[in-house]
Amino acid sequence: MRLLADDWIPLGALNDGDAAEVVRKHEIDVLMDTTGHTANCRLGIFARRAAPVQVSYIGYFGTTGLTEMDWVISDGMRDAGYFREGIWKLRRFPACYRGDWSLPESGWTPDPRGTVWLGSFNRYMKITEETLELWAAVMRAIPRAKLLLEDRHVDERDAHERITRGLERRGVSAERVELEAYLAGHERHMKLYDRIDVALDTVPYNSGTTACDALWMGVPVVAVEGKCVASRMAAGFLRAAGHGEWVARDVAEYVRIVRELALDKELRKKLRASQRAEMARSELCDAARLARELEGAFEGMFEKWDRCHAMVRENSSA
Repeated sequence: MRLLADDWIPLGALNDGDAAEVVRKHEIDVLMDTTGHTANCRLGIFARRAAPVQVSYIGYFGTTGLTEMDWVISDGMRDAGYFREGIWKLRRFPACYRGDWSLPESGWTPDPRGTVWLGSFNRYMKITEETLELWAAVMRAIPRAKLLLEDRHVDERDAHERITRGLERRGVSAERVELEAYLAGHERHMKLYDRIDVALDTVPYNSGTTACDALWMGVPVVAVEGKCVASRMAAGFLRAAGHGEWVARDVAEYVRIVRELALDKELRKKLRASQRAEMARSELCDAARLARELEGAFEGMFEKWDRCHAMVRENSSA
């Protein structure tokens, strides 16, 4: 990032007021927030109106609530009623995925015992009661299915108990759930996708990078499209990758799509061989086009601000 920038000015050691003064001093036209209300955010800089145009993008899936935040960048699917900011719509999905070509191609083979392996490698905090309800419906519809989950921390015993008991209450025995212990290493994590036939999304807070990782490893991902931004992320990734057919509108459709994929072994074989290359050619991995769209957005935001302030100046002088 430093090598790509014309200038690099660290603000980390400054308080919000002093940081805002530095931004003003350098006459920044468009200031972008990428953290929202998450750890170590700097929304206090934006609250002080450090730049003429201020925009929130990519790192937070809700309104900042700030009167001084002008825009949120979107693909047009966000409901403006949920946001204090204006919605600046891009003509494409507003995120991009860079796949790791160094990873080996999928080594997946069908389970010789006929077991269908469903799975999710999301953090356990995303596996809500609503998610367990959804997954249990799938497991009941596919009696030969088992579920593979992955620990993301060394000690996940509390989460194990919550998840297995939640599924048992919904008619899915603990014997049908396998919990992979945590081991460090990205390649090892990605190779676990060779054990999954179909990846299940979480609700209401969807998979993000996890969904893209599964697709990159040739695994079909099935998502339910919800009403809020966080519950529409996976659907956006799937459409951008060219697989809108894996987006469900409700639980019944979700179960149908997963079941059809589970039964279609030949389709899943083809996906393992072709999906990575197709994904790399898709909108989801087209970083150059996304960059051009963002450039246009930033220029458009500033031009809009400039026109508004020109009118104010004219009215004041009149």
